[in-house]
Amino acid sequence: MIVFIPLSLLSIGGGPSILAGIQNAVEARRWMSERDFIDLFAIARAAPGPGVLLATLVGWKVAGLPGALVASLALFVRSLLIYYAIPGTGARIAAGTGTTRSSSAWRRSPPA
Repeated sequence: MIVFIPLSLLSIGGGPSILAGIQNAVEARRWMSERDFIDLFAIARAAPGPGVLLATLVGWKVAGLPGALVASLALFVRSLLIYYAIPGTGARIAAGTGTTRSSSAWRRSPPA
């Protein structure tokens, strides 16, 4: 969990933004061989879903289902809480109204 919580703020940029951090943590703690890590990376890239699936797979390899759950929660919950802490952000996106006022200008009809 200590590994994935700091990476959670970088995960907003997507899975590739935290790949080096995950690999460094795995190597420093000797959780698995380089070959095992490469295999998990290949599975994460081939599987549908978020690019940060690699963190879940590393957690699974290290500690089974509890490890996968902890790694996933540690990675996603912090950035999710920050996202919803910004007032109205989630509601605007759910309503499909966008996040800026200037986006509505493109929907207006041209003047006659």
